[in-house]
Amino acid sequence: MFATRNEVYSEFVSEVLDNFNEGYFIMEKRIFGRKYNTDTAKLVAFKETETQGVGHYAESVYRKRNGEYFFFGRGGAATQYTECEYGVCVGGCVIVPLDIIDVDTIVKVVDGCELDKRDYKCPGIDDCGRFDWFYYCTVVHSECDPNMFRC
Repeated sequence: MFATRNEVYSEFVSEVLDNFNEGYFIMEKRIFGRKYNTDTAKLVAFKETETQGVGHYAESVYRKRNGEYFFFGRGGAATQYTECEYGVCVGGCVIVPLDIIDVDTIVKVVDGCELDKRDYKCPGIDDCGRFDWFYYCTVVHSECDPNMFRC
């Protein structure tokens, strides 16, 4: 007996969502002519919420072989990674190249470590010690639209 198209599609979507929720989500994007790939880069820091659903998110910092660092964040429709498509909010993800002077602070935030006074001067770090990727992009990558970092 052959599977129907809906059964095959449902199985595919279920497998993709399982991989996404288990951290196996691989993302690759070209930014400023450089390739950023979560599969080939080394994971430096990782944080994920325990809740599932629209509020679930994961954040990580990666180091490329050439020494560059980048931030990868993904989340549901009720997170800062949300995107609006045809009037509906859906989950999304971003890859943001990091300035070398900001890496230590952003790794501290992702790891959940205590921040020093000087860490709050890093672009994108709010008063509560969270990393706002959109604001970081408007300051550090001010020459372009921050939405270009969405995956």
